Amino acid sequence: MLSKKNLINENLISLRRKKGLTQQRVAQLMGIKNAEKIQRIEHGIISINLEDAFKLACIYEVTLEEIYFAFLESKKNKNK
Repeated sequence: MLSKKNLINENLISLRRKKGLTQQRVAQLMGIKNAEKIQRIEHGIISINLEDAFKLACIYEVTLEEIYFAFLESKKNKNK
């Protein structure tokens, strides 16, 4: 089973790709100069903070719950 961090990271990559966006474009939409921060979040080097999660939710047109969906689903399934 993937860790919480890996589940969230994989979900972020999937959401970005579904929107057809590059890391560079997401960085621009978030007001970041380059894609390094997006790369670091998606690869689990740094954790996503609430402010960035909210920005990504707006960019990807999803809810905050959907940003954390994979992790939340794994917790539900584990508790069954």
